[in-house]
Amino acid sequence: MTLNRPEVLNAVDGELSDQLGSALTRLEEPSKLRAGVKKGSGRAFCAGLDMKAVANGAAVEATRHPEWGFAGIAERQLRKPLIAAVNGDAVGGGFEIVLACDLAITVPSARFALPEVRHGLIAAGAVFFGCRNSSRARSLQNRF
Repeated sequence: MTLNRPEVLNAVDGELSDQLGSALTRLEEPSKLRAGVKKGSGRAFCAGLDMKAVANGAAVEATRHPEWGFAGIAERQLRKPLIAAVNGDAVGGGFEIVLACDLAITVPSARFALPEVRHGLIAAGAVFFGCRNSSRARSLQNRF
């Protein structure tokens, strides 16, 4: 699965959320696929939420499947492992996408950041994924 909006550093908008969520749904269908891999196109993995789209009036939750959560993954409990192939910066929501995965493989120059804290905001997704994945890791370990 490729986050393919390199002109905006793969920033997440409603369409990207729908596409990624649909890809994850296909991954979960019965098939020979045993795991999924997410990567970003261009020089970044993901710059997080597309703030320019939000500033231009696009609703954050402008997606056909709000039940999937941010980027089509935040509210998902997948049965198959998901790997983040981090080729560059993973910032804000992009970092949270990485944390939603079971494993991250990164290039040495990859950078991770949660800029929300500079504005007095909590990176709630990061906290949630950190807690969720510790129990998910134990669950996957028991099955493989």
